Amino acid sequence: MAKHLIFILTYISCMGVLLFLSGCEPKLEGKPVNLELNDPRPILSVQVADADEARLLAQKLRFDIVRIEGHTVFFYEDAKLLPDFVALGYELEKKNAYDVFRRVVRINRTVPETELLTNGVRVINREKDYLIVEASIGVLRALKRNGAQMVTIQGNEPKPRPIRIVVKSTKDVARIGAMAIDIYSAKPEAKKPEDKKSVDSDKVSTLSDYAKRKIVVNGGAFDFQIDQLKQAGYSVEILPVPKPRIQGDSDE
Repeated sequence: MAKHLIFILTYISCMGVLLFLSGCEPKLEGKPVNLELNDPRPILSVQVADADEARLLAQKLRFDIVRIEGHTVFFYEDAKLLPDFVALGYELEKKNAYDVFRRVVRINRTVPETELLTNGVRVINREKDYLIVEASIGVLRALKRNGAQMVTIQGNEPKPRPIRIVVKSTKDVARIGAMAIDIYSAKPEAKKPEDKKSVDSDKVSTLSDYAKRKIVVNGGAFDFQIDQLKQAGYSVEILPVPKPRIQGDSDE
């Protein structure tokens, strides 16, 4: 009996060491992710100049768009419409639906982020114990087969981080907006006290002074967008998340 007890304790101890050495993480709590297709219809893609052309084409031929990514339109195949596409000069390409449909999930940190990015995973929010990511169903299935834990985002919906960027001109503001960043405000940088003293209001026009001042952009962005901003050469300041107002709070 004593030998049997010693064996059990030794086994438990060894298993604990193995789990520690393997970097075992606590299991993510949440509902399992649906990694099956919601619609079995085949998917085709076509190249267009822009989103406007995609919408006009869809109105003309009446096909169901799955999504638009850059200059590529993914849509459900309809055999009756194929001759119309050919007549208009469009070339169609068959797609794997598992590569087209995407899911937003919570995933643990066992897979290096560099590997996720290499496989086309978009990191929406980086949290302490997990990541919120968007990826194709096919990529998520492969990650799950390799041992990654993932659950739905229910109760952990991604939120853009409040950011502040100081830029040189309105061209920069337009460039930031083109990255689909939510811009809450874009105002000329406030003057420093010493600058106010050095300006002679009788000689320098207000319009000219405004043009020389940098612009402060306040907005909201997800982590992959913040990465894009930094790669574009912008210095991004992540601001503290404002505390929610409680009814009865005073502004004083």
